[in-house]
Amino acid sequence: MKKSEHQLRVTPKIWIGLLIAVGYLCIILPIQKLSGIPYQDFGASADNLYRSAIMSMTAGAVALIIVTSLLGWWQPALFDNTQQRWTYKWPIIAPLFLLLGAIANLFLTDFSKFDAKFILILILFGLLVGFCEEITYRGLLLTSLRSKVSEGWVCILTSIIFGLIHGSNIVLGQDISTTISQFFFAALMGFSLYIVPNLGDVTAWTLGCLSVHVRLFFCRQQWLRWFEYNDCRPAKYYLLVHRVP
Repeated sequence: MKKSEHQLRVTPKIWIGLLIAVGYLCIILPIQKLSGIPYQDFGASADNLYRSAIMSMTAGAVALIIVTSLLGWWQPALFDNTQQRWTYKWPIIAPLFLLLGAIANLFLTDFSKFDAKFILILILFGLLVGFCEEITYRGLLLTSLRSKVSEGWVCILTSIIFGLIHGSNIVLGQDISTTISQFFFAALMGFSLYIVPNLGDVTAWTLGCLSVHVRLFFCRQQWLRWFEYNDCRPAKYYLLVHRVP
């Protein structure tokens, strides 16, 4: 047993991580469904975004904080201290590409089209999604998988599972073709976000900040309509993945 495992209340097991991943969806999806707001209208207004996304993500965040505390997994979930690091650095291209895209979008977006309330709600949404998804899929799930499988499979499985969980958007009214496309882009996003801490002594919070920034400027339907109007096609591909959850 590794030294770090002695400090954990519960020994990591694969089934625990999978249960948390599914349980997180079981918390946020019913709340989003009960909001009565169609999926495509989540970002139509600040009130819609609050009722559909903020409330569900807040509930999910609270549940994750409780579960992580009970398991005693804060340290492995927030800090990537594994000794199984990759020796090659070229994969950093993937997250850098996403980061550059997010920065470019800052200059492309006409923020005068959105009121202060909407932007504040959107920022809160980005923070909540960044926290919830990084803790769940690149924190707790990753910790669980590392207990039994090699690091290569950890990367593959966390990426695929991150893609698969976006299939739940069908329940909220998303069409099948968009969901299939979203799976591939979400899996790629999961791979990109896995890479960052694996290349050095970087906490999951750094990785989470990247997710927050990318989500903040690529996630909502208003952004999609704005990009379509301005024929900014590259950004549309990012939009496929950055949607609830």
